[in-house]
Order: sequence, then structure tokens, then C-alpha cells
Amino acid sequence: MPKSHDDRIAHNSVPLLLSLVALPAAIALWFSAVSSQVREPYLDEVFHVGQVQQYCRGNYWHWDPKITTPPGLYVFSFIFYKITGRCDLDALRFINALSLFAIHSALNICLFPPLFFFCALYYTDVASTLSVLLFTRHLIENNSRGPSTFFQACVSILLAIVSLSFRQTNIFWVGVFPIALLALGALHKHVESTRPGSGKSVVLHAWANATFYDPQMRDAMLNDFWLTCISTVTLVLRALYFPRTLLKILRLVWPYIIVLGLFGSFVLWNGSVVLGDKGNHVATLHLPQMLYIWAYTSFFSIGLTYPFVAQGLLSVFAAIPIAAVMEPLLIFGRQKFLPRPAVLFGFVLVMTVTIKFNTIVHPFTLADNRHFTFYVFRYLLAYPFIKYLAIPVYMSCAWSVLQALGAPAQMCEIKEDEKDDGKGIASGKPQSESEDDGQGQLLRLNDAPFGEGSTIGFVLVWIGVSALQLITAPLVEPRYFILPWIMWRLRVPQSHPGASLTTRPTHKNWKQWWNKERQRRDIDRQSWGNWFYIVLWAEHDHRLYLETLWFGLINVVVGYIFLNWGFEWPQEPGKTQRFMW
Repeated sequence: MPKSHDDRIAHNSVPLLLSLVALPAAIALWFSAVSSQVREPYLDEVFHVGQVQQYCRGNYWHWDPKITTPPGLYVFSFIFYKITGRCDLDALRFINALSLFAIHSALNICLFPPLFFFCALYYTDVASTLSVLLFTRHLIENNSRGPSTFFQACVSILLAIVSLSFRQTNIFWVGVFPIALLALGALHKHVESTRPGSGKSVVLHAWANATFYDPQMRDAMLNDFWLTCISTVTLVLRALYFPRTLLKILRLVWPYIIVLGLFGSFVLWNGSVVLGDKGNHVATLHLPQMLYIWAYTSFFSIGLTYPFVAQGLLSVFAAIPIAAVMEPLLIFGRQKFLPRPAVLFGFVLVMTVTIKFNTIVHPFTLADNRHFTFYVFRYLLAYPFIKYLAIPVYMSCAWSVLQALGAPAQMCEIKEDEKDDGKGIASGKPQSESEDDGQGQLLRLNDAPFGEGSTIGFVLVWIGVSALQLITAPLVEPRYFILPWIMWRLRVPQSHPGASLTTRPTHKNWKQWWNKERQRRDIDRQSWGNWFYIVLWAEHDHRLYLETLWFGLINVVVGYIFLNWGFEWPQEPGKTQRFMW
């Protein structure tokens, strides 16, 4: 078992190195397969490839009216053309393969099926995702240490503009998301996690002491969400009453306000958010998107959420007297794990009304049988009652997805002195007494203190920003959910059995890791097999392996179907059509 800070770096470095080997191999294999069998631009590639090849010919003012997204990918591809002299289909597809490999995240995020699939096609999604993640990394690195300098703020604005040049909906993640996180962090001076007696107590503490009620998801009940909302509203009203707090917030968020202003000016000038094909891309209120996101996330991340699905089932059965013997199996030992029946009924009623009056099926969805969503909606709409039978599925998926943002599913209790304060030192200070710098708690990713995970404050921001992106889109596409999923996935805490601290290695410490690991192996006199067992299993979150296998299976199946199950439309004889996301 690793005891020191350096030992933990060593144990976490091996999976990273294996990922750096597996990822380029997977990308190369998929890219080679697509390039050898799909020799002509496919589906939306027809528009994207045609547009960038006009740029390569020097026709800089040509624009295909069917293209809805900005020309960021085309400009990047034009620079690539000037360097390499290549503007053919393989070279353009290779740009997305490079973009996926440049995302410095976990292997599993890179293998996320709707993202990995498009690394071999010339679509905007991969480069767009990379631009948002680069922006997010810059946001975290700068603001976690305090307010940004003027130069750092200008870099933030530039990165946001670059991201918007790939896809307009990125405005929610490079504009609204940072404002919400930074403003929420600046509103309070203290964080309170001890459950208060009433909403009145939350209001009084927030107004008098600028105390933000923001409990950990692992300890939260449904009522805590309302109390956190009440605390947030009170802090906002307090900030309006005390201008000094507003000035503090403005010093943090002014770069992103400029980004919102620039984007708003573009929309006014353009007359729409999209550039082309405006008639088929009109913003429409589409609330069921916030039901689909739970099923989407739970399906792809079942390897991470399955402990909480099982926990919910155990909680239901444990409430039955004859099955009460299963109660000790509860992971967190909480008897009131599920909401009250009256609350569940309320959610069912809201979902039923939403599905009844706001289900939208875009003409594109049922007009193109090449996309998997065509078959999902065809069966959902086959009989009127089927879409209502999906309500329990949405609810259970939402429950497991939100629970996964809490602590990792541990079968043993985590002691207070084993929690990490994020700096490699165990902290015995109660959270309710802690001073917060305003940003660290909300900006932290999945290297959060072991045993904690996300707070309700972040969850509310994530849900709100995801809703802003999704509920304005009448079309349902798996690609639209990529960024909400990634922002959720980055905050899912990982379990490290046998280790009390979570330390993510960097590419700079590999020499230190190797020397330390060789020394430790000689001291312990353990075999290489035992060493690999400890590093890759005993002190690793097994859910990551399940996630990798699940993503690999999906990618293999979808890739095989795309490459080998081609068919023809009667109206386009001789042209191969392919199934895809």
C-alpha cells in the first residue's frame, strides 16, 4: 500500500501510461478502417469538406448556405493545408484524429462513443469539444489561485472566441458556465454543510454571515436542493444590497461578460444563432431534452452508475418488511435513500405533463433512417403509451447519475482523518467551519478530496447550463449531449481502495515515478506480477475498467455496423448509406 505522496503518484502513473499507449492505437485503427472503406465524403462531410476545399483553392468568400456552424474548423484546416500542402479527405479527417488525441483527459473520456466515432470523420464535434476543454482547463488553472490578471483574462476571451468559431452552442460553456461558477463562489465567505433546522435558518445565516449552504452530494437529501437554492437567492439579494460584493464578482467575471456581449452582438447582426439553413434550425422550447439526458448519461456510463442503480433497488426492497434483512447491504447505510412517495408522484406528474405537451419530433429525425435516433423515436412513438412507460426509466437514471457525483460507491466507511483537503494533507477541520476562497470548491474536478465528490452547488450549475444548451434545440442528436456528459464525467469522483489521497500524475514526473517505483519494488521484494496487481487492480477504481470495456464494445459494434452494414436508398441507387450516431 502506498504511504507517501510520491508512492501515490507512482501508483496512479501506470494506468496513465497504459492509456497513452492504448488511445493512439485505438484512434489509428478506427481512422484507418474508415479511410479505407469510406472513400467519399459521407453525410455532413459533404458540406464541411466542400467548404474547406473552397478555402484551399483561395475562394475565401464562398459560403455554403446549408452550413449552420462558424468556420473555425475550416480556418484550422486551411492552416494545416498551408503547412502540409494537403487538403484531401484523408488529411482533413486526420485533423480530427489529432484533436481527439490532444484532449488531456482520461482514456475513457476520449473513448466516449459519440465523440470517438467522429474522430475519423470531418465533423466539427471533436475540435469543438477540444476547444471547450482547453478553455475549461485555463479557467480552472487561473481562477483557482485567485482573480485573473489582465493578460490571463484576455487569453480567456481569446479561447472563448476560438471555441465559438467551432460551434455556437459553446457559448453556454465558455460564457454562462464560468460566470455561474465564479459568481457563486464569490457570493459567500463560508460554506455550511451541516443540515439546518429550517429554510429560515438558511436565510438568516446567508444574510448575516454570507454563509452558503452547499452540502456534499453524498450526504444530500432532496430537501437540501431546495435549501441550497434558497441560500443562493439570499446571497444574490445580499450582493445587491452590498455593492462591494458585486464589484468583487465583476472583477472575476468581466471577461466572460464581454464574451456574452460579443456573442449577443453577433446574433443581432446575423438575425439568428445559426449561419445557414435557418429555417430548419429555429430555437424551440424542448423540455423533454432534460429527460433524455438522464437516459443518455446512464446508458453510456452504466459502468460508473451501476452501484447506485443497485443501491436504489436495495433501498426499495429494504422498505418491505419481509426484505428488511437486505438493509445492511446499503452502501452508505442510509435508510431514507429514496425520496418520499409524495415527492416521487410529483416528479411523475411533471414528467407526464412535459411529455404530453412538449414532446417534439423534428422532421429530420424521422426522415433519415441512417441515424440511431430514428429507430429510438420510431419505437417510442409506435404506441402512445410507450413514451409514458419510459418515465420510471428517466427517474431511475437521473437518480443514479446524480448519486454518482457524490462519493465513490464504497462498501466501507471513510474516516474523517482519511479525507484529503486537496493539497495532500489530511484535514480534520469540519467543512461547516471552513473558509472558502470562493472558487476551489466549485472549480475542482475529479481530483476532489477523497470521500467527498461534488456539492449541490455545482450540480445545480451543471443542470442549469446543460438545460440552456439542450432545451432550445428541437432536434435530438447524441452529439448535442457530448459536452454535458463530459462536464458531468469530469466531476465523477474516483475510488482508490487502499489509498486515502487522490493525486493525478503529470507528464513531468515520469522519471521520478520510475526511480521511486524501482526503489520501492527492491525494498518490498515483490514480484512484477504482484506489483501490477496492486497498481492496476487493488488500488484502482474497478468501475473504470468496466467503463473502458463498455465503451470499447460500443465502439466496436457501432464501427462494424457503420463499415459493413451499408445499404442503398431507392432514390440514390449505387450510393452506399451507413448507420451512425
